[in-house]
Amino acid sequence: MDSNFFLLLFSSAVAAFISRLVTHPLETVKIRIQSGTLANVNPLAALYLIITNEGWRSLFSGITIALTFSIPALTTYITSYDYLKPFIAHLFGLSVTNAIVHLISGALSETISAVFWTPMEVIKARLQTSNSSVSTASMIRSIYNAEGIAGFYRGYFLGIAVYVPHSIVFFIVFEQLKMLFSKTLFDPSQPLEIDQSLPVWAVLVSSMIAAACAGAVSNFVDVIKTKWQIAGKVLTERKHKVADSGNQPLLSDDDLSQQHISVIVNEEATDIVVEDEGLTLEEQVELSLDESSGPHLFQMIKLMWIDGEFFVGMWARVVWIVPSITLFFCIDEYLKSILIT
Repeated sequence: MDSNFFLLLFSSAVAAFISRLVTHPLETVKIRIQSGTLANVNPLAALYLIITNEGWRSLFSGITIALTFSIPALTTYITSYDYLKPFIAHLFGLSVTNAIVHLISGALSETISAVFWTPMEVIKARLQTSNSSVSTASMIRSIYNAEGIAGFYRGYFLGIAVYVPHSIVFFIVFEQLKMLFSKTLFDPSQPLEIDQSLPVWAVLVSSMIAAACAGAVSNFVDVIKTKWQIAGKVLTERKHKVADSGNQPLLSDDDLSQQHISVIVNEEATDIVVEDEGLTLEEQVELSLDESSGPHLFQMIKLMWIDGEFFVGMWARVVWIVPSITLFFCIDEYLKSILIT
């Protein structure tokens, strides 16, 4: 095995840990806005409301699971990308600096790392939208008891639909900008592989611009993914909500369907609500939630389109993703430049 392999793993792991820890509060704000928990507010106002009403600790809800999964996920992601670039270039007879190589490598590395990303996103999002002191272990048990292993991979393909185009846009813009800086700062006749020696500020600028572009482009799919993954939280709560006597469910699924009963998907109202008409988006999405099938997902997307929710939280996503990715790549590129000769 290449001696640089473990150095790449180390640099990616350190960068993943630091970037996730520092920017986790910003992601909590993004999740709250996208899920509807804090609607019609800007990121700064949302941050203020969370701290004022719940305390600053709530900004770090889900941090344990985020750090646990982010390290293997990001390490797999970046290491796969670094190793796939020369492989794809050789396979298709292209230069390693070709945009097509970046596109395919980014898409494949994202698909591979989604095995780690999806369980993290499901658990973390439900913890971040809960205003109660639910432990990570309790949340994991609740998801497993209500939905089984499949519950941890709720929205797996939606996650790929979010992050594959995100990765494609990011890496194409990021690599092209690095090439531009390489040509400007170094001898154009030299191989462009010297871009690892770019100064930190050049990597910083490249990653910031690339992250902003990728975050904005993929936001509408990210909103769909977030709502779909959090929707499972209500299913978990509904299955655990039993009558005081007899230990029987309050209402059967048939009763729910017949009476047009729905469950509101947010932390403020998880009780069963009876509505005959005028259902909100979140209420309609939860009709027959037990069947996590395509039609229900398509119904949710249709309702989101009607309510104009595809661009909800776009600025919150950009505000989170720019420092998150920028910090990661600056640390990763710096460590690689001093560790790998």
